[in-house]
Amino acid sequence: MGRARTQAYIGPPDADVKCGMPQKDPPEAGLSPSAALVRRHDRDRFVLALMAPAARREALFALFALAVELRRIPGLVSEPVLGVMRLQYWRDLIAAEDSQAAARGNPVAEALAREALPRLGPDGPALLETVLQGHADDLAPDPPVDATAARALAAATDGALAEAAALALGAETPASREAARHAGTAWGLAMLARNTPQAIRSGRLRLPTDAVMASGQDGAGILAGRDTDRVGIRAGVRALLDTAEAERATAGQAARHAERSARPVLRLSILAAQTCRVLRRADADPYDGRVALLRPPMLALLTAPLRGR
Repeated sequence: MGRARTQAYIGPPDADVKCGMPQKDPPEAGLSPSAALVRRHDRDRFVLALMAPAARREALFALFALAVELRRIPGLVSEPVLGVMRLQYWRDLIAAEDSQAAARGNPVAEALAREALPRLGPDGPALLETVLQGHADDLAPDPPVDATAARALAAATDGALAEAAALALGAETPASREAARHAGTAWGLAMLARNTPQAIRSGRLRLPTDAVMASGQDGAGILAGRDTDRVGIRAGVRALLDTAEAERATAGQAARHAERSARPVLRLSILAAQTCRVLRRADADPYDGRVALLRPPMLALLTAPLRGR
């Protein structure tokens, strides 16, 4: 997803929930199905996976492809209960005694079972269950009541997934896992802010309600197009940016003691910082053209002085 990631809902509403099969995407030469999916729909994390050691790369692609599939669900169902049914497919897969057998026929599930689950260790299933529950909670139509609730949503989805990615990279110490979790949460919050226009177009607002209302606006008015000056939108975006920057600071402290193997996923903090910086310069307006032009900052990612032993 070059322009819209976290809240990019792909495809029309579809009540067919017999399984969690991914949407069909054309193959890309030289890439596994999971890598190709991530490249098209989540360019940030695609770049980070390329920075991982070759032996660990496909595990990251599998986890990030799972995230792409989970983000698609709200746009594929007409009501939350149908989304819960789709999520159950992934729950059953993770809990299966033979996950590779349960995954047959689904390229993303096959990669998850083959490449990622064996590397996650005993804590892996619980972490992925946290991710799935976070996406189940996100099916609710109401936006988060405040920045704390938005942070909890980002921590359960992108934060827990980043912690799982750290395990897949072989980083197992508490400091590594903590740093990855906070870095992922910061990135998730920044993406919520950045992708506000896409969320609004799909009829879903994910800006903190208290910040929006303090500006004199309300969620229903924003979705109806009555916030013409984007006063409420910018107030909600600022609340998300403040929370993302606090998460980045926490991640930075933990990163001082993190293992070097965690570095690819810790670079989520750099991506979060770039998004926050551009949105601040745009006066917290996610419709500003500079936001649409955001791309992963390759030089910063390659040269960042990430700490860790």
